[in-house]
Amino acid sequence: MRNIREHVKADLYLLGYTSPAIHSILDASVKIFGPAHRFDNHDYRTVKLIDSIYSKRDGDIALLHILLDLHILNDKLVMKTIKEINVNEKSNGRKI
Repeated sequence: MRNIREHVKADLYLLGYTSPAIHSILDASVKIFGPAHRFDNHDYRTVKLIDSIYSKRDGDIALLHILLDLHILNDKLVMKTIKEINVNEKSNGRKI
Protein backbone atom coordinates (compact mmCIF):
# COMPACT_ATOMS: atom_id res chain seq x y z
CA MET A 1 0.00 0.00 0.00
CA ARG A 2 1.09 3.53 -0.52
CA ASN A 3 0.19 5.38 2.66
CA ILE A 4 -1.62 5.33 5.97
CA ARG A 5 -4.83 6.72 4.45
CA GLU A 6 -5.11 3.72 2.14
CA HIS A 7 -4.50 1.39 5.08
CA VAL A 8 -7.19 3.17 7.10
CA LYS A 9 -9.65 2.84 4.21
CA ALA A 10 -8.85 -0.87 3.94
CA ASP A 11 -9.44 -1.28 7.68
CA LEU A 12 -12.80 0.44 7.51
CA TYR A 13 -13.88 -1.55 4.48
CA LEU A 14 -12.65 -4.99 5.57
CA LEU A 15 -12.74 -4.79 9.38
CA GLY A 16 -15.21 -2.01 10.10
CA TYR A 17 -12.78 -0.18 12.42
CA THR A 18 -9.32 1.33 12.31
CA SER A 19 -6.48 2.83 14.30
CA PRO A 20 -4.08 5.12 12.40
CA ALA A 21 -1.68 4.85 15.35
CA ILE A 22 -1.11 1.15 14.62
CA HIS A 23 -0.17 1.98 11.03
CA SER A 24 2.24 4.64 12.28
CA ILE A 25 3.90 2.08 14.55
CA LEU A 26 4.27 -0.44 11.74
CA ASP A 27 5.64 2.13 9.30
CA ALA A 28 7.88 4.01 11.75
CA SER A 29 11.04 2.77 10.03
CA VAL A 30 9.97 3.83 6.52
CA LYS A 31 11.90 7.10 6.82
CA ILE A 32 15.10 5.17 7.48
CA PHE A 33 14.71 2.13 5.23
CA GLY A 34 12.29 3.32 2.53
CA PRO A 35 10.41 0.46 0.83
CA ALA A 36 12.68 -2.02 2.63
CA HIS A 37 10.92 -1.04 5.88
CA ARG A 38 8.67 -4.03 5.27
CA PHE A 39 11.43 -6.25 6.62
CA ASP A 40 11.11 -4.42 9.95
CA ASN A 41 7.97 -4.95 12.07
CA HIS A 42 6.11 -6.73 9.27
CA ASP A 43 5.96 -10.22 10.73
CA TYR A 44 3.86 -12.49 12.93
CA ARG A 45 5.77 -11.53 16.10
CA THR A 46 4.78 -7.90 15.61
CA VAL A 47 1.12 -8.84 15.17
CA LYS A 48 1.20 -10.89 18.39
CA LEU A 49 3.01 -8.09 20.24
CA ILE A 50 0.45 -5.47 19.19
CA ASP A 51 -2.33 -7.92 20.03
CA SER A 52 -0.97 -8.42 23.56
CA ILE A 53 0.01 -4.81 24.29
CA TYR A 54 -3.00 -3.05 22.79
CA SER A 55 -5.95 -5.26 21.80
CA LYS A 56 -7.11 -8.07 19.55
CA ARG A 57 -8.67 -5.48 17.23
CA ASP A 58 -5.35 -3.66 16.92
CA GLY A 59 -3.67 -6.99 16.21
CA ASP A 60 -6.16 -7.55 13.39
CA ILE A 61 -5.36 -4.10 12.01
CA ALA A 62 -1.64 -4.92 12.11
CA LEU A 63 -2.21 -8.25 10.35
CA LEU A 64 -4.26 -6.62 7.59
CA HIS A 65 -1.60 -3.91 7.20
CA ILE A 66 1.11 -6.54 6.73
CA LEU A 67 -0.97 -8.67 4.35
CA LEU A 68 -1.55 -5.63 2.15
CA ASP A 69 2.04 -4.38 2.30
CA LEU A 70 3.46 -7.77 1.38
CA HIS A 71 0.86 -8.19 -1.40
CA ILE A 72 -0.45 -11.39 0.16
CA LEU A 73 -3.91 -9.82 0.06
CA ASN A 74 -4.17 -7.98 -3.22
CA ASP A 75 -7.64 -8.60 -4.56
CA LYS A 76 -8.30 -6.11 -7.38
CA LEU A 77 -11.96 -5.61 -6.42
CA VAL A 78 -11.04 -4.88 -2.78
CA MET A 79 -8.29 -2.46 -3.80
CA LYS A 80 -10.62 -0.68 -6.27
CA THR A 81 -13.29 -0.34 -3.57
CA ILE A 82 -10.75 0.92 -1.03
CA LYS A 83 -9.73 3.72 -3.40
CA GLU A 84 -13.38 4.73 -3.75
CA ILE A 85 -14.09 5.00 -0.03
CA ASN A 86 -14.50 8.60 1.04
CA VAL A 87 -11.41 9.87 2.85
CA ASN A 88 -13.62 11.86 5.21
CA GLU A 89 -14.91 8.69 6.93
CA LYS A 90 -14.57 9.02 10.67
CA SER A 91 -12.14 6.94 12.67
CA ASN A 92 -12.39 6.79 16.44
CA GLY A 93 -14.22 10.13 16.43
CA ARG A 94 -11.49 11.87 14.43
CA LYS A 95 -11.31 12.78 10.77
CA ILE A 96 -8.80 10.79 8.78
